[in-house]
Amino acid sequence: MMNIGKFKQWLFFGSFTLGALILDQVSKGWARSQEWVHVQQNTGIALGIQLPSFLQTVGSILILFLLLWVGVVDLFSSREHPFLNPILLGVIVGGAAGNLVDRWLMGSVTDFILLAPFPVFNVADVCITVGLVLLLYANRSTLRVKS
Repeated sequence: MMNIGKFKQWLFFGSFTLGALILDQVSKGWARSQEWVHVQQNTGIALGIQLPSFLQTVGSILILFLLLWVGVVDLFSSREHPFLNPILLGVIVGGAAGNLVDRWLMGSVTDFILLAPFPVFNVADVCITVGLVLLLYANRSTLRVKS
């Protein structure tokens, strides 16, 4: 039987995964419906790097499963930040899933946020980047190499 603490961790993880995915998909739909928004269909991976679509899809799925495995095995068992880790992991996984949904449904990822000098990006990219930075920062003491 799952204890209440683990249940809450899974609840936070699932809620933030779903929330990030929905926010990403709604924002992309909104951007595509606006004439004044600069929308780019990114057929490549990060920073528009081009790879065959099969490799992009398989790579995205493998990365998503790796994130889930790391989250379940390591972050959920961590005594530090027992609720922050599932939340941040959920944001990262939700963002990754948002871009994967675009790639599956449209063959490309919708990017629409333009802040020079950065490449055009989307809400999913923000979730992945900010979630990863905060996750690494929050767990910096456990990530140090012991000598």
